[in-house]
Amino acid sequence: MPTSPKPGQAVNVALSQEVQADGADRFDLQLRTPLPKRGGVSEVYLYRIHVYLTYNVATKPLDLGEVLADLPVAPDAGEYYWTKDYAAHPQDILGAVYGPDVPRYKKCAMGNSRTLHSILTLPSKRPAELAAILPQLAY
Repeated sequence: MPTSPKPGQAVNVALSQEVQADGADRFDLQLRTPLPKRGGVSEVYLYRIHVYLTYNVATKPLDLGEVLADLPVAPDAGEYYWTKDYAAHPQDILGAVYGPDVPRYKKCAMGNSRTLHSILTLPSKRPAELAAILPQLAY
């Protein structure tokens, strides 16, 4: 996956497989992207992908809908976003963040929470890990 995709950019994945008439088959589509590290923390990318499957030459593509994908992993609570648990017990973050840095960290995590909320409230198919984030968000 591109790390800086343009809106509407298409990524074609060729799949060549022959299935007998009235037959069925399945396949997995593995997504990956090269991820640079910044400040010791890996960047996490969320992709909203509209998936189409083209089958049988000269037929209209099958619209599979919107899919939300996270690469390389789902964002982690406390590291990438602020949770209701941290809002209720802010002292819990002190084990992971140096005391004087907590206000700056909290501002960043809350900003990420707002961004995640705007992404996760849109309809899409998504992994259970991503679906579980929305009810945890605090900002």
